[in-house]
Amino acid sequence: MRELFHAETVDEFLYTKVDPALQKLISYAMALQRLRSIRTYERRPFKIIRKNFAAIIEQLEQEQKD
Repeated sequence: MRELFHAETVDEFLYTKVDPALQKLISYAMALQRLRSIRTYERRPFKIIRKNFAAIIEQLEQEQKD
């Protein structure tokens, strides 16, 4: 890239686009490593409530029409 663009432009691109994605990948890798070390999981203390995605989509479509 440095052959095509100024060094500052390349650095800015890497800083704004690549670095955030790299940080996210690093955090995922750390979370994965932590989860791999867990052998047992606690029982879930709450009831899982599933969302009605059809109603959410309908509401979004209604808002777009307005």
